[in-house]
Formats: sequence, structure tokens, C-alpha cells
Amino acid sequence: MGRKKNYDIKQVLFDMGTVFIENGYEATSLDDLEKETGLLRGSLYREFGSKRTMFELSLKEYLNRNPQESATLDLLLIGFLELSPRDYKLRKFLRNWYFFYSKNGASVSKLLGDRLIDRAKILSEGEGKDG
Repeated sequence: MGRKKNYDIKQVLFDMGTVFIENGYEATSLDDLEKETGLLRGSLYREFGSKRTMFELSLKEYLNRNPQESATLDLLLIGFLELSPRDYKLRKFLRNWYFFYSKNGASVSKLLGDRLIDRAKILSEGEGKDG
């Protein structure tokens, strides 16, 4: 008989999402996910199987909570830009999401485009430390 889980899976998925948003998919390591969730690598793999699945389930959790929130849009952008070109299953999920929201009157392209510009800080005042 296995041990009883002493964590809230929805909270773990939410916490993972914050790491993916901060780093992007490719730059997120299992160490980053361990640190943010407080779970060990073995527990993460046992629960989710792969980093790819962690991302997908995090994205779905964010979409369930608030589909138009900035953090959710950030995860969608990461999915579109980093995973969709080479991941058929996620591309299919994102395509279905895109057409569902487009049919319901939302300007998804504008919403994502505006979020991309905002996330890139192109229109921000001041130059910051990099430039």
C-alpha cells in the first residue's frame, strides 16, 4: 500500500506554472520544479511522469482557474512558442482551445498578441538594467 499524498495536486500544478512562466519551458529544470513545489524529483515523476506532462497539466489547471488571466496567457504563449511546433498532442490541444475561444466571440489573436507585447516589455517606460 502506497503512502498517502500530503499535498494538494492543484496547488502543485499552480506552483509549477509559476516556474514555467518565469523561465519558459526549455529553461525550466526539474531542480526548479522541486524547489518551487517542495516535492522531490521522484515524487514529481511518479505523479506526473514527465516535465512535458507537468507543463500540460499546469496549463490546464490555469485554464480552469481563469482562462484570460495574464499568467494563463503566459503559459499559453509558452505552449504555442516552445512546444506546439514539435509536440502534436499539445498542438492539437492548443488548436482546439484557440478555435473554441474564437467561436465564442473572443479575439484570441489580439489577446495573445497584446500579452506577448506586454510580456516582452516593448512598450515599457525606461530602459531598465539591460539597455
